[in-house]
Amino acid sequence: SSHELIRRSGASITPCSTGHVCVDGDTTPQDNGKTKKEGVSRTYMPDVFGYAPMFVFAGVEGWCIREEFRPGKQHGQNGATAVLRGALQDLRGLGVKKMLLRLDSAFDAAENYAMAEAERVDFLVKGNAAHLRWDWLPEAKAIKKSDWKKAGKNLRVAYLSRMETREFEGRKIPVRRVLKITKRVAWDLKEVPNGHPLIVKRWFDYEAESWLTSLDLPGEELFEIYCGHATPEQYHS
Repeated sequence: SSHELIRRSGASITPCSTGHVCVDGDTTPQDNGKTKKEGVSRTYMPDVFGYAPMFVFAGVEGWCIREEFRPGKQHGQNGATAVLRGALQDLRGLGVKKMLLRLDSAFDAAENYAMAEAERVDFLVKGNAAHLRWDWLPEAKAIKKSDWKKAGKNLRVAYLSRMETREFEGRKIPVRRVLKITKRVAWDLKEVPNGHPLIVKRWFDYEAESWLTSLDLPGEELFEIYCGHATPEQYHS
């Protein structure tokens, strides 16, 4: 197994910038649509029939620590908590102490936060838009001009955060929700007769992405750490 390979070779499991070893869990569709194998069913990818196994990778190197074979129709979160807990315990057996669960929005579930609290590990999870209960727009419009950072032409970015509570089996788990607010400048040119000055209608469009975390770090740093999740996604794809 990969555990024995790491143990016997003394291979490194490199942490991220915070000193945490990132533990990335994700599912991936496997196309078996032209077969009649047991468990083949519609996956979350449009028109793809097959399987949807789950993988857990660790460290900058992307060691595959644990995997679970699944039918295509199984939702990513269904049974994921047990797989993630097993991976954390495997890593402890390899001497890893400080870990960060890094997951996408399919795993935005109170069950995972309760498990992370019980296992004493940190987490950074992309927020599911269906779970967002925050009227953030008035706060976004009130952000000081100096707090917006230029991210491109006519594009500005700022962050908001607050504490929330998620509940699982009667337990209340405190989580920190961080919003990345993107402000775009938009305009519309009105038609005017020849020789007249242009009439420009200008306004701002606001968009928000959210993350749930146990880390007390600036939003910009959290966003950079989460972007690293894209690399393990390439391992299984």
